[in-house]
Amino acid sequence: MLKQEFEDRVKMRVSDEEYESINEVYNNSDVDKDEFCAAWVRINRKRVNAYILAERERENRIKFMDRLRDILFTYRYKHSFITPAVEVMSKKDVKFCTDNGMSITYDNRFREISTTISDVTGWIESKLESMRQ
Repeated sequence: MLKQEFEDRVKMRVSDEEYESINEVYNNSDVDKDEFCAAWVRINRKRVNAYILAERERENRIKFMDRLRDILFTYRYKHSFITPAVEVMSKKDVKFCTDNGMSITYDNRFREISTTISDVTGWIESKLESMRQ
């Protein structure tokens, strides 16, 4: 069984080293791929559930930031690039940004919409890249 086949069946990623161990056990068993993977999921239920929950949270964060970027793009055209982003962001947006390491201020001034769009875009791209690895 290929690593990708295993990960597709169990709905989570595993390291190359762990996969080698899993595949060795599979090759020495007398069950088909689907049975083997179902049994692996049952044995590792807590871990699989935690992984799925973490993936959903990551996806929700990306959707949230994508929505925020769309809002900022919309306001950029209605106002200007130099309008402070905090003027068009909700408290929830501001909290999410600060909780995820994005500063909304620079030299004690609120950052402009254009800078915030750039920060949000960079954050989304970094999270998508880490999900691909």
